[in-house]
Amino acid sequence: MAISGPKRSGDYPDRLVGCEQAIEAELQALIARAMDAGWDEMEACSAISSLADHHVLGLLANAETDRRISAADSSGIFLRAQR
Repeated sequence: MAISGPKRSGDYPDRLVGCEQAIEAELQALIARAMDAGWDEMEACSAISSLADHHVLGLLANAETDRRISAADSSGIFLRAQR
C-alpha cells in the first residue's frame, strides 16, 4: 500500500496529523504481523514506541553533531576526542 505524501511542501497546521493518517494503515498492518508471529498487541505497540523513541534520539544526536561540526568548521577549530 502506498503512503500518501504531505498536502503541500513546508510547514502547515495539522501536518503531523496528516502524516499520522498517512501511515496509520501501515502501522496497523505491522502490529497485525507481529501478533501473527506470536507477540501480543501491547508488546508490539511497546516495541514500536521504543524503536520510534530511539530513532528520534538518534536524529537529535546527529543534528547536534552536525551543528557542532558546522560551528567548528566556521571558527577554524578542530574537535578532537578526549582521552
